[in-house]
Amino acid sequence: MKKHTMQTSITTDMTDTSNQQQTSQEKRSLFKQGALAVSPLCVAVIPWGLLAGSFAIDIGLDPLQSQALSAIVFAGSAQLVATGLLKVGAGLATILMTTLFITSRHLLYSITMRDKISTLPLKWRIGLGFLLTDELFALCGHQSPKKFNRWYALGAGLWFYICWNLATLAGIVAGKFIPNLDTLGLDFAIAATFIALVVPTVKNASVLVSVVVAMILSVVMQAYNVEGGLMLASLAAMVAGYSYDKYFGNAAPNKAADQKKQGRRRMIWLTILAMTLLVFSSRYLFLEPKLPLRLNAQAQKLLSYSSPAVLTAIWAPIVFLPEGELALSWHNPYLVAALVAVLLAWRLKSVLLTAVISYDRFFSCFQLSNEAKIIIGSSN
Repeated sequence: MKKHTMQTSITTDMTDTSNQQQTSQEKRSLFKQGALAVSPLCVAVIPWGLLAGSFAIDIGLDPLQSQALSAIVFAGSAQLVATGLLKVGAGLATILMTTLFITSRHLLYSITMRDKISTLPLKWRIGLGFLLTDELFALCGHQSPKKFNRWYALGAGLWFYICWNLATLAGIVAGKFIPNLDTLGLDFAIAATFIALVVPTVKNASVLVSVVVAMILSVVMQAYNVEGGLMLASLAAMVAGYSYDKYFGNAAPNKAADQKKQGRRRMIWLTILAMTLLVFSSRYLFLEPKLPLRLNAQAQKLLSYSSPAVLTAIWAPIVFLPEGELALSWHNPYLVAALVAVLLAWRLKSVLLTAVISYDRFFSCFQLSNEAKIIIGSSN
């Protein structure tokens, strides 16, 4: 018995069941492993963070408000959409409803991670719930409860949080000096990253079906501006993959102006805080052990398709609808670079190399496309 305990205490297996026997050194090692594993995603998300920070400055938010969006809301796509709605003067209800639709995929993340996190102490559930982004889910969502380790997940989530906020800060600074950053195609970085994450998961026909359905439906719903299209496409793709596996496969004027400015400032802070509550609630809901929820084998099998389905539903509209219209020609730099990313992800199995090389190809194609538009425009 003593020998068994000693062997357990020195194991470095990424399993949370031995957490009580793990030494401080082993916990730090697992934390570093998680941070290292998420680093390629941190590099790939830098352009996204730059865009979020610069866009917030561009619409008139002050630096503190711009940084607060990343620091306490911590939801890239929701931040970008919310800043766009603030720019056109949308109300709080509209912003929150839109945020709910955009971040509804976090409910899938939460229910998928329930068996891994709900048994942990409250401080761990709150911490990992706040950090449960697309990137952390991509790393840990497919892990079994036995393989999952809280320190590994904390290292990955916390390091990504720090990098995201640093990228946002750089975007805030850049937004003061470099106008129109949103015209440089920075959004392709997220597409390249998610392609690199999804392609290696396609190991059988049922996952391929899930990915294809997510790709087609997300593009169609985005093209027709269907509210909650990402969530619907993801759910449909999960059902498609599960069904295929089940049935076919193997498993004063000045004073008034000041008052208006102060009112806008309060409105922005209220919006940021309300978005924070909404986003965190969607991530934490199913992590709460007191919620009477039990998942049978069929539900767990269905949720196994959530990662490729949701990530594909995010990157596909970026690639196929670069300017809001379907573009399937070789003149679409997003499509060309996405094909390169698919080949690289299948061949290299490296998120960082896939993201960096495909983005390099994208930027070259993007510049050629812009030069061609200029030449055509001048000739006309």
